[in-house]
Amino acid sequence: MSETRRLLEAANALSQLLRQHSIAHAFHGSVFTAVLSDNPRCDEIFCIVEGGSTHPFRRVRQAIVGSEHFTTTHSPWSNRLHVTYRRLIPAIEIEILPAGEHGPRRLDSATTTQLQGIPFLTQSEFVRAKLKA
Repeated sequence: MSETRRLLEAANALSQLLRQHSIAHAFHGSVFTAVLSDNPRCDEIFCIVEGGSTHPFRRVRQAIVGSEHFTTTHSPWSNRLHVTYRRLIPAIEIEILPAGEHGPRRLDSATTTQLQGIPFLTQSEFVRAKLKA
């Protein structure tokens, strides 16, 4: 299985959990350009998550509680949350980023697009997010 397929499987599984909890989200990283160009290789994936009434990290942790395929690692000193998809070997790590700090503040039809059933940032928002990083 190519790296792009593995990352897309992990993104799809995380997206399903986030959708079940009504958490607005979108993916980006080299996986986005790999999907657009039909490239089998990529090495990074990020998930931007809206906060709502609570911090986005808390919302993600609550969404994956009880999932046998996901674990989280929070690094408070660097304000990072990593979700690890353990169904595949080696495991896939997805970095969670708060909306507004990385990418658009609101994730809606104007800032996201569906690729292979998975929400990604639009091309213009992807470029904007890359320039901010």
